Amino acid sequence: MYSRRAFLAGGIATSLLALTACTGREKHDALDALRQRLGDGHSNISIRLIGDSITWGANADGYREYVSPQTNPKMRLLTDTRAPLSIPSYANLLRQWVVGTYFRKGSAVPIRGGVQIRDGRRKLLFVNDGINGATSDRWLPGGPLLGGQEGFDFVICMLGTNDRARSAPAPLSPKRTEKNLREIVRFVEGSGGRVILATPNKVSSQRDFSGRPDLYAFSQEQVAGTVRNVAETLPTVGFVDCYSATASVAESLLLSDGLHPSDFGHRLMFEEFLRVLKG
Repeated sequence: MYSRRAFLAGGIATSLLALTACTGREKHDALDALRQRLGDGHSNISIRLIGDSITWGANADGYREYVSPQTNPKMRLLTDTRAPLSIPSYANLLRQWVVGTYFRKGSAVPIRGGVQIRDGRRKLLFVNDGINGATSDRWLPGGPLLGGQEGFDFVICMLGTNDRARSAPAPLSPKRTEKNLREIVRFVEGSGGRVILATPNKVSSQRDFSGRPDLYAFSQEQVAGTVRNVAETLPTVGFVDCYSATASVAESLLLSDGLHPSDFGHRLMFEEFLRVLKG
């Protein structure tokens, strides 16, 4: 078992000191803080990914090993312990890069949704809480998913794809998605964490408003614009634009089913995270 609060003392204090040191100068957002924490060689770091099936890794190679005819993986519950740590999703590629670059000598212990790694006196907690079918409504403070945030230093949030769907309870409005994202950021920062907002990948016209307005209330491009607007208007929030990184790629290469990224799509999304993290 692991204790999220164990990361709080060393982790959040360091982030606050880093932020204070840059006050009054250029924007110092969550990406800057994460770069500093990863590179200082001694700080504990805890990272939580929140999102939907794209974050969980649906349809990446090996994904079907986690699906049975009776159940859907990670469907709406954090108590689902299945964690596809070996599939080539953007989340796993990001975790592998962080570990391979900054925690090379560490030993990994699997935990619910991710891994905990100790490298000398330094620890990394990396958890993927992607939930299939989740909308931004489901991730609102006070709901069943965002609780327990205390102790996570960084939250990488990729939400909005399912907010478009008319087939299930969903925001169905970019304004509602924006309001929800702002509430999520406010809650995480109020708990001592930092937020990096990421846009989801491009989808096909048959999984979007342009081709199926009967199924989708607004477009994935509008989702991306909404996420971008929130990040640009909140100076402490980092931003990774996976939508722009995938927008010009042929759908046959990018997507596995018109909605979820293929392995190649996940690789492109990871490379955009890597580009931004490297500054």
